[in-house]
Amino acid sequence: MKSKKSLESLLTEKDARIRDLEMKASKSGKQVEHLEPELQKMEEKMEDEGNNLSPQVKALDGVLLTDISLDSQKIIAGNLSEISEYNDGWIHCLIIPSKMNQNEIDAFERRKIV
Repeated sequence: MKSKKSLESLLTEKDARIRDLEMKASKSGKQVEHLEPELQKMEEKMEDEGNNLSPQVKALDGVLLTDISLDSQKIIAGNLSEISEYNDGWIHCLIIPSKMNQNEIDAFERRKIV
């Protein structure tokens, strides 16, 4: 019984420390790296290979989730070119949806970068 409480106590303390580190990092002003340079590198490589898919890739819709579980969390939507210029928070997830139904389109539009 004592070892179970000790383990629970250690896990609770670990979770609290991780949360504190995340909060400090989010308040430090560290921002998401721009994706645009990476897209540029991909475009150059494809052009060297005789392909030019970059305009098609940049036009894809995407949903970006940053700082999840923090007070500063954000969910934004737009095409990949627009999202690549977003510079706030830590990226947790980038979603590139396939064909969306009407409910998904409505949710996407509510989060769209204006």
